[in-house]
Amino acid sequence: MDKVFSKLTYVLVFCGLSVLMAACQAPDLSGAAGANKTRQAPTPTELVNKSNQPRVLVVDPTATPVPEPSGKIAFVSNKDGDQKVYVVAADGENQVLLGDGTTQANSPRWSSDGQSLAFVADTDKNTDIYLVQADGSNLRRLTDSLAKDDAPAWSSNGQMIAFESYRDRNWEIYAVNVDSSGLTRITNDPAGDTNPAWSPDGRWLAFVSNRDGNASIYIVHPDGSGLTRITQGVAPTSDPVWSPDGQNVAFRLWPNSGVANICVITLAGFKQNCYTENSDTGIPAWSPDGRYLAFRTNIDQVWKISVLDLKTSQLTYLTSNVTPTGDPVWAPDSLYLAFQARYNDHMEIFYTDVITKTVSLLTKDVTATYNGDPSWTQ
Repeated sequence: MDKVFSKLTYVLVFCGLSVLMAACQAPDLSGAAGANKTRQAPTPTELVNKSNQPRVLVVDPTATPVPEPSGKIAFVSNKDGDQKVYVVAADGENQVLLGDGTTQANSPRWSSDGQSLAFVADTDKNTDIYLVQADGSNLRRLTDSLAKDDAPAWSSNGQMIAFESYRDRNWEIYAVNVDSSGLTRITNDPAGDTNPAWSPDGRWLAFVSNRDGNASIYIVHPDGSGLTRITQGVAPTSDPVWSPDGQNVAFRLWPNSGVANICVITLAGFKQNCYTENSDTGIPAWSPDGRYLAFRTNIDQVWKISVLDLKTSQLTYLTSNVTPTGDPVWAPDSLYLAFQARYNDHMEIFYTDVITKTVSLLTKDVTATYNGDPSWTQ
């Protein structure tokens, strides 16, 4: 129900006892990240990443080495005075401005092939959806309405964008081709319809609607047929996220104010399982391999990134000395998560792996007070 690089001298922090001080090692500044490299299990207090930027670690020193992160991360930054979309390699190098000329950008979303981004921008006091190539070329306005267009969602074939719009003085779900043709209103109900999410096979859109008097999750075909309510009960539900195989939908269930449980419903038979209870959680993110759900959890008034193993129902907390303020996004290898967190009075992008639980700072620019809203190529 809720909607980059100055060089820094590396530092060593908090090597508690003298024995640990001897164990703290100088950081490895060699090489760029890549799938053919591995990250060795670091000493418990190692600090600094490969871009001369501070690294904060919370590490299991006996953990198995993991490959270095790969791919690209899109994010929003105000380093140029206004919020614009940038993209950076997972090693922190080769940052590119993508949304030059737009203002108040947010919600960058990658196409399935990693070649294009959709995002929302408020240009000329008009909130619309824009498309741009990953190298910053071919920036174009996809929608053009005096009403607000928001929450872009790519179809799996990269040919269409679904979104929510207030253009008919009511929130409805629309879809449009990436060349701006074929605008289609998919839902039509006096109630509000929001948060579209496209199924992996492109046959369904999940969305949230209160058309039956309570916020629930529905699915519908892109042509508007087959409308089906998939969550039942009096407790509101929100934020549908499809599993990679398209057989399940994860969502948040709100049994009472301030509490959002993480649940999964299987579309075959609509069997529902909830994995958290009486805790405040953020929007879930399904790992590309389908095994995990990641989300924020408020533990004793401290937000942490949590990972739920759906095979074992085991819940693991990945962060302890940084406090995430946004929802996590997965890397393509299902080994890393990126998220935003406050650092030295600035908002920055961090990433962590699920094995060693190493937390690394990706962005750091003294001219930016906000780097957030990350999206990792899939």
